[in-house]
Amino acid sequence: MIAAIVYSNRPGQFNKFKEHPFHQKMKIIQISDAKNISEAYQRIPEYKEELKGYDKIVLTHDDVFFKSDLVDSEPLIDGLLLHSEKDTLIGLAGSKRFDARICIYWWNYLGSLTGTVDHAKYNKDGSLKRWSNSYGPFDHVVNIGEKYLWYSKAKVIDGLFILAKKDYLVNRNPFRNSRGNHFYDIRASLNTPRVLVMDFRVEHFGLGDSMQSNDYVQEGKRLLVDSKSGVFPEHYNI
Repeated sequence: MIAAIVYSNRPGQFNKFKEHPFHQKMKIIQISDAKNISEAYQRIPEYKEELKGYDKIVLTHDDVFFKSDLVDSEPLIDGLLLHSEKDTLIGLAGSKRFDARICIYWWNYLGSLTGTVDHAKYNKDGSLKRWSNSYGPFDHVVNIGEKYLWYSKAKVIDGLFILAKKDYLVNRNPFRNSRGNHFYDIRASLNTPRVLVMDFRVEHFGLGDSMQSNDYVQEGKRLLVDSKSGVFPEHYNI
């Protein structure tokens, strides 16, 4: 069974997320009192009792809305997670190649990108603008009967949607050396032996405006330093 953990200090926005039709079958836990998203995800072990009976967790943002029922895809997701004994993270977009010494922005690895994310924003006149970012194709498929799920192996994934076994997030938390609101997804990816991108569609109402901030620049510099100093496990070959 799948539970969702959402870092949100916006009550109105969180209620929209919770009430969305395709979120109804999931248990949803809100973390509102953390200083940032890294701290929120580092606190996942504190919710071990509340997560009893659930074996998978999806970490997502309060402005991400699923376009189909994730629970209906659970048998196929199990096929991805049970295929390997390695700890695994699954995202919706990412890159098959990553070297922090070359570039810390996963979307700049052209030719190695995979996944699709739909976006939306309200214009000043109240109308809704929608578009899709298709980063690159999938190259593997898992199927159960007539149902199938496309996926790709990756090196890093974007943090708007991260799915993993509860056991991994509770007992070997990959966000252990994350800081702030930026690059937590890259750090978690680099801490994880197996990273995948799957074909599951969501609509994201966030535009990444925080990437213009000084905090984003500083966290990027820290990621580069940590990558060079051996912070990440040996399975990350920079």
